[in-house]
Formats: sequence, structure tokens, C-alpha cells
Amino acid sequence: MMKVRDIMTREVCSVPVDALLEDASAELVSHGVSALPVLDGGRVVGVLSKSDFVDRGPGAIENVRVGHAMTPLVFHVRTEDPAILAVRLMVAERVHRVIVLGEHGELEGIVSTMDIVRAIARGDDLRGDDPD
Repeated sequence: MMKVRDIMTREVCSVPVDALLEDASAELVSHGVSALPVLDGGRVVGVLSKSDFVDRGPGAIENVRVGHAMTPLVFHVRTEDPAILAVRLMVAERVHRVIVLGEHGELEGIVSTMDIVRAIARGDDLRGDDPD
């Protein structure tokens, strides 16, 4: 059965909860990603995505901390979970990514829609032995 570890992206950029939004915005652009896990003391406490910048006018991100703009609800899976669990969670919650957490809540990786598309393009069977 294909596991989350088989499809996830391990090299994940993140941002501290107390970082400035303008710095986080620059990180999104420089790394070419649509979201960043937000960390507080090494633990994931939220996700900052491009959509968190919507409805903010010009200059509205100056002196604003990531913690005030992030989405605090984090959908997550573990590396040993079946890959199909990540897919189903993303569909059920209508999100574009799920965070992969380690045993103690530390960031291990991320599964995005592009990770799933890449797996399908390789011919991977994400369902494995899953009867559903």
C-alpha cells in the first residue's frame, strides 16, 4: 500500500509565527510555493497561503505578523498513513495541501495537489489495497 511518505514533499519552506507578512510574502514568491507551514517553537500552528493575502489593500501587510493572518486550522497526516488518506482529507476539506507531521508534532513534509498529480503521472496506485 502506498504511504504518505511515498508521495510527500520533504523539503518544505516554513515561516515563524512572529515573522512579518511582507517577509513571508517574499518567501512565497522566492520559493515559488502557494503556502507555508507556520511554526512556533518547532511545532506547526497554522498555514499561511496566498489566499490569506486576499482582501488586503496596498500597504495592508506592513507590520502585520504571520500569526494574525494565517489559517490556524491545519489538516495533517503522518508519514506512515496510507496515501489515499491524504487525498480523501484534501477532497473532504476542500484544501490544496495537508501537512505531514512527525510523532511529536514536528514538520516532516507536505502533500499538495501537485504531489498527487505527480504520483498519478508516474502511474502510482494511490489506493493500494484500499477497498473503497
